[in-house]
Amino acid sequence: MSKIKIIQFHNYAAFYSSTTVPNVYIIQVDGQNLLLYGENGSGKSSVYKGVKDFFAAAANPQLPFNKNIRSVDNDGFIEITMGGNTKLKFAEDGTKPTDTWVKNTAKMQSFITYRELFQLLHNHKPNSTINLFGFLVDTLLSEYKIAIDDSTSETIKNLWTQLQTNADVVKK
Repeated sequence: MSKIKIIQFHNYAAFYSSTTVPNVYIIQVDGQNLLLYGENGSGKSSVYKGVKDFFAAAANPQLPFNKNIRSVDNDGFIEITMGGNTKLKFAEDGTKPTDTWVKNTAKMQSFITYRELFQLLHNHKPNSTINLFGFLVDTLLSEYKIAIDDSTSETIKNLWTQLQTNADVVKK
């Protein structure tokens, strides 16, 4: 699988551009891990949400573009350049990434916030084990669909809920 090389933001969330200051905010990732840190209000959450929205837009055609509130232009976009220089775009004009692997990535829900990690690591009883299975089923893979047969699929979270319900019935 190809890795992300460049992420570009233009008039998305905290990333503002105008005719007098025509900025495209560029993050060079070069296929490496990305650690964001900075002052409050510097755009860390906008980067996170932008990349998450980029992938979610492929799986959800109704997902709106989160335009910067000060922008009067209809030219906002998030563009991701992959290895091999393939460019994919999620834009205010309705352009969305359509590649199958982008849609599948969106279904994996592979985006975790620090709050979710904190909850996983610190909201368990002392001397107990961390419930990684629950985290995977309820958070990380909750919307990933598994084929039941040729025409039916179900999310991991719904399958787990059904299994628990059936197990409770059997116990009684």
